[in-house]
Amino acid sequence: VGGGAFECCTGLTSFSAPNLETVGDSAFDGCGRLTSFSAPKVTTVGGGAFYGCTGLDSFSAPNLETVGNYAFYNCTLLRSFSAPNLETVGYSAFYRCTGLTSLDLPALTTVGGCAFYGCTGLKSLNLPKITTVGTSAFTICTGLKSFIAPKLKTVESCAFYACTGLTSFSAPNLETV
Repeated sequence: VGGGAFECCTGLTSFSAPNLETVGDSAFDGCGRLTSFSAPKVTTVGGGAFYGCTGLDSFSAPNLETVGNYAFYNCTLLRSFSAPNLETVGYSAFYRCTGLTSLDLPALTTVGGCAFYGCTGLKSLNLPKITTVGTSAFTICTGLKSFIAPKLKTVESCAFYACTGLTSFSAPNLETV
């Protein structure tokens, strides 16, 4: 799907494309009524691809490896996000996705700056391969209770700023804060 292909298609409610491999920049930007997206072969979601899709509730892409900058920015109703092969999350990719409560991202290694900024509903994470957490990546994730990352090596500035609910942090290989 090319850049801006469905941008501002305000009536679009669901999207399923079994052979789609790439979602371009701003492809669904402003599709406020889009509630579900399924594309099992997608490996890349471009920058701002679902920016402002405030109705998006579920996203499934089992082969997804990369989420670009601002990809799901302000998708406030996003509750279900399934991408077990996701390795990289870009800058502000899930900014203010307040509906997210848990994430299981077993292949994720890098979280960009502000990636989950303001995800106040986020309570639990499974990030066993994470090595780098970017600047302000989890800022104001007030619901986050614990953070366990056995391979984490680097935590950049303000990464967990104002995570008022955080009571437990474990990163046995942490080298740089």
